[in-house]
Amino acid sequence: EIACYDYTLNDLGENIDDVQLTLVCAAEVTCTISYGDVVITMPTADEVLAKDIIKQALEKLHIPLEEYDRFELNVLEDPENPSGVNENSSIADIREDLPDDMTTIPFLLLKQ
Repeated sequence: EIACYDYTLNDLGENIDDVQLTLVCAAEVTCTISYGDVVITMPTADEVLAKDIIKQALEKLHIPLEEYDRFELNVLEDPENPSGVNENSSIADIREDLPDDMTTIPFLLLKQ
C-alpha cells in the first residue's frame, strides 16, 4: 500500500503486475440540476461555487458558455418556492440554509 503521494507507475518499477489502484471521490454532496425536462446529477464539494455549477451544467447541456449571464441557479428545497442563489456562494454556504441530513441539493437552472 502506498501513502497518498504523487507517484507515477514508472516509480513503482518494472514489475507492476500486482498494482491495485483505489479511486476515492472527494465529493461531500451530490447536486441535481433541472433544466426543462433534463436533470443532471453531479458530485460536488463544499468549496465549489454556484457559478462553477452553472458552467458545468451549461457544458453538459451543450449551451455555449457565452450565454452564462443569461442563466441563474435556484435551490429547489421547496419546489413551490425556489430560492435564488448568489453565483459567488459556495456549496458550503448553500448547505447552511438546508436541512443537515440533505445529501443531494436540488437546483433549478433558469434562463433569464
